[in-house]
Amino acid sequence: MKKILFILLAASIIMGGCANYRNIEVVGADVASVSVVSLNAVQIVVKLKVDNPTNATFEIVGADGSIKKSGNEFAVVSQVAAQQKCTIPPGSPSVAEIALRVELTDPFSVFAGGIKLDQLTADVVIKVKQGALTRKLKVKDMPAGDLVKQIKF
Repeated sequence: MKKILFILLAASIIMGGCANYRNIEVVGADVASVSVVSLNAVQIVVKLKVDNPTNATFEIVGADGSIKKSGNEFAVVSQVAAQQKCTIPPGSPSVAEIALRVELTDPFSVFAGGIKLDQLTADVVIKVKQGALTRKLKVKDMPAGDLVKQIKF
């Protein structure tokens, strides 16, 4: 009985400390650097502005998504394995850098229809982890034209 009581007490303390972990959210993004990988892929480093109201430090453990042009998938986004951990410190909003690979799904569509920046939107899911706690930060239909304008080759 004492073991069960201790486990329940420990679990309530742990979960109480992370009660607002669901409030973590991405509030902005800026392009830090760009490097060309191939004719249809680039690697970009994005500075994510993340609001972490918890008292815990989270680590970004994965990211993937897509960029859409007029609602159709235009490019696939995936996280590049980082040499060092990408963390989100506790407290007020902070900046976390993440390396992403963006690969065109149909490279010929760039030449065929051209690109109007106001037609580009991004859907990205970023997985963050703290201990056994994992949270998915979802960014849906974020205008990607502003990010593309920041890219300078």
